[in-house]
Amino acid sequence: MDRRLSTIASQIENGIGLADVGTDHGFLPVHLARHGYTGNLYASDINEGPLRTAVDNAAHAGVSDRIKFLLWAASLPAGRGGHDSHRRYGRRHDMPNT
Repeated sequence: MDRRLSTIASQIENGIGLADVGTDHGFLPVHLARHGYTGNLYASDINEGPLRTAVDNAAHAGVSDRIKFLLWAASLPAGRGGHDSHRRYGRRHDMPNT
């Protein structure tokens, strides 16, 4: 993980929940899951290819069960003429409340 993401990870309070919007390869939620983060983790992207890579990275790291993956299909923010439709992607369907 690069220095920028490491700095961000070090500033996230454990247990409050994190949504990584535009996750790309999922490095931030995977890192947090691997290092004992206890909150809900979400990784979302508008592109299927990078999100698939994020799912694969989580599986390789053994943390697929800790992250919910979402493929978002929205061009405008919800409530501003856009829509908030999305679909779940990958193997994780339900996150336990922590």
